[in-house]
Amino acid sequence: MDARNEKYRLGLVLSMLLVFGASCGGANTRVGPPTSPFSRAAETVRSAIRAGLEAELNVDEIEFLARFNPAPCDCPDWEIRYRGDWIRVWLVAEEYPTEAALEQLEATALSDIQRGELLTYPIVGSVTDQTVLSRTTGLRYRRLILAPVSE
Repeated sequence: MDARNEKYRLGLVLSMLLVFGASCGGANTRVGPPTSPFSRAAETVRSAIRAGLEAELNVDEIEFLARFNPAPCDCPDWEIRYRGDWIRVWLVAEEYPTEAALEQLEATALSDIQRGELLTYPIVGSVTDQTVLSRTTGLRYRRLILAPVSE
């Protein structure tokens, strides 16, 4: 009887240790300090910006505001409003009706500038990672492939 009693006590002690250890394990998890409404709002804005940039990468063509702003160097004459800034880009038309539309747009913009007006024009296209090097400035400028227009 004595041996069985000892085994029973040993099993009881081991079971109690196991239950006690399992119940104390949750106390070791770290809980961060409470976040302020400002930091939560900032994180919401950051995640919205990330989502917008990812969505922009998945869109083939976007509408931009463009302006014709010729410069005295061999940099592009066109600027587009891109992510909050005006950047110079080479406008590229890959098909005939689009080439004719680009020529007409440039003629209109040049006429507007001669009247002293720097106007913006809506254009649709996709900005590429392909760049063209300017020999005079040493800067690289992106290309904007214009969306095809119908005749």
